[in-house]
Amino acid sequence: MKKLLLLSVIILLSKISFGQTVSPDSTLFYEGKEITMSGKVTSTFVTKGEKSKVLINFGNPHPNESFTLVIESADLSKFKYDPAEFLKDKKVVVKGKVKMYKDKPEMMITSPDQITIK
Repeated sequence: MKKLLLLSVIILLSKISFGQTVSPDSTLFYEGKEITMSGKVTSTFVTKGEKSKVLINFGNPHPNESFTLVIESADLSKFKYDPAEFLKDKKVVVKGKVKMYKDKPEMMITSPDQITIK
């Protein structure tokens, strides 16, 4: 009986911790972890060149953003909208793995399913 209770508690705690939504400012504490982040897009930018990227910033506009979504040009065809234009000033929820780039947290977006507009 005690084992069943312990197992139930462990399952409940794991569901609570995975269900937590993180703010853009807190993402730097989740390097290497899969998270759900909720926030308002403050700026977007499309890089130039052969391998362009869409950068979607949260917190403050670039270069003072606290968190960035990165969409590679190869993945843009999966979107039915232009993320750089459509997501400006929108509140979104995103799911993915946090990595650090030049001491700032970012998340690679490879599918539109990772982004939900609130």
